[in-house]
Amino acid sequence: MLPRHGHPPLTRSARRGRGRPRQNRPDLMEEESAASTIRAAPAVEQPESLPHPPPPTSTPAMPPEMVQALVAFLTAMAGQAQAG
Repeated sequence: MLPRHGHPPLTRSARRGRGRPRQNRPDLMEEESAASTIRAAPAVEQPESLPHPPPPTSTPAMPPEMVQALVAFLTAMAGQAQAG
């Protein structure tokens, strides 16, 4: 086939019909209507978030009894690791 002036040559896909057959159209319509229904639902307003608490101004302290228990535990663990 000779190329036409000012137009690209026709290809096989250009000669065939456009898009899918019409039998698939009802499915598309159902999907579109469901999507528009979902989009049409009013947006739920987000509740205002509470402000962040102020950062602590002092270093949190551990009770002395807990410090002693932790030191004893870690010392025992280190002793077992060296012996093992």
